[in-house]
Amino acid sequence: MANIWWTLACVLVSCSFLSEAQYFKVCSHPKNIKSRVNGTKAEYRPGEVLSFSCDVGHQLVGSITTKCLASGHWDKRYPRCKVIKCEEVNIKNGGANFKRTKFNTTLTITCDMGFHLRGSNLIRCAVNGSWTPAVPSCESDIRCPPPAVDNGRTQDGGGRDYSIGESVTIVCQKSFDLIGSPQITCGPNGQWQALPECRFSSGKCGQLPKHPLAHPRENYLREGGYEANVQVRFRCNHGYRWTGGNPSIYCMNGQWTRLDIKCEKKNCGSAGEILNGRFQYTGISFGDTATAICNEGHHLIGSGVRHCRDDGWDGRIPVCEVVKCPQPPEVPNAKIAEPTFEDVEYRHVVSYQCLSGTLIGESDIYCTATGEWSAPPPQCRGRQNSQLQSVYSRDVSCSAPQVEFGYRIYGFKSHYKPRDIVMFSCNTGYEMQGSATVSCDPQGDSWTPALPKCFLKN
Repeated sequence: MANIWWTLACVLVSCSFLSEAQYFKVCSHPKNIKSRVNGTKAEYRPGEVLSFSCDVGHQLVGSITTKCLASGHWDKRYPRCKVIKCEEVNIKNGGANFKRTKFNTTLTITCDMGFHLRGSNLIRCAVNGSWTPAVPSCESDIRCPPPAVDNGRTQDGGGRDYSIGESVTIVCQKSFDLIGSPQITCGPNGQWQALPECRFSSGKCGQLPKHPLAHPRENYLREGGYEANVQVRFRCNHGYRWTGGNPSIYCMNGQWTRLDIKCEKKNCGSAGEILNGRFQYTGISFGDTATAICNEGHHLIGSGVRHCRDDGWDGRIPVCEVVKCPQPPEVPNAKIAEPTFEDVEYRHVVSYQCLSGTLIGESDIYCTATGEWSAPPPQCRGRQNSQLQSVYSRDVSCSAPQVEFGYRIYGFKSHYKPRDIVMFSCNTGYEMQGSATVSCDPQGDSWTPALPKCFLKN
């Protein structure tokens, strides 16, 4: 058998390039949607997830994510962003400055006259769509006090104020009958409407009426009620006096007659006159006070406050004593005109004269209201000035002026030369007769015009 040979040939086959889109479909980047896309690619492969978000102040409506399918479509519809809004604010008996309710809007809440705000006056629309803090309310300022029914009480225990329109039930004590409706309502003017009465069942009278300034005499107090036609007398409280009206009441048909006693605070009048001082009053009636105030340069001795009591002002009239300074200090090489050897009083003037050297500092110092000298004493420095000494020895001068019940307010010296001026004022409670201003005459032997006088006021 002959051999048979086969010849094989290999041919190069060329394949064209296939794009990714030819192998599978892709999803396009969303366009013209009403939310923010968290991604920037133009195309997304199947299985990839795209998320969405909103700007601050907006809320996402729909799914927050979507997945690309093999068909080249997104598996869910695109979401949208909705502006966050809070509920419109309606305040009963009040209102807001405007009606906007968008996110981050701030409202100012005010109440109508006669109503007060309960809560914050500023609220803001928060990101969760609610107002923060909570929307306040306007409540009425007018309230009714606990109802006052003699020999009765409120069923709820009372002890508080009540809102307008609120109702309570009145219950009488044992042995007392209710006259009128047991239920009462707080009226719009803050007054209870048609208060009932609690009358003693047997015709007796129960609890005595109350008066802010008077009380029943002790021998009229009873327990268990008062018989018909009985009389009870009242007296004014401590510190008050009877000024009119009938102090007696009577039990008539289970009720007390009207109590119209009139009481006024007792008057203490003046707390007295203080030499070199005065009283400052809160009033002159029972319970008032009078506080002592000393004139300048005087200090208080004793208690400074008096109280108006039932029997008049308590304590004693205080004393205002003049302030004193220690003896003036000595200065080397100097002498003091009119020297003193004891403590000196307020406004007293001391004059220094150098025997040798030159005077440095204040030649005249005076006793101040604090009990100290107005300045440090001067000094005498340098050579002896014999000419100055001779001037002092030759100078004429007026004697220090003194006015009884008065004092100097200008011209504080102890050595007065011609034409020196001094001004006076009288103590409190005194009045001046004559000129308040005088001067040392040229001869240096008298004051002109004559020194004034201070007389006690009538």
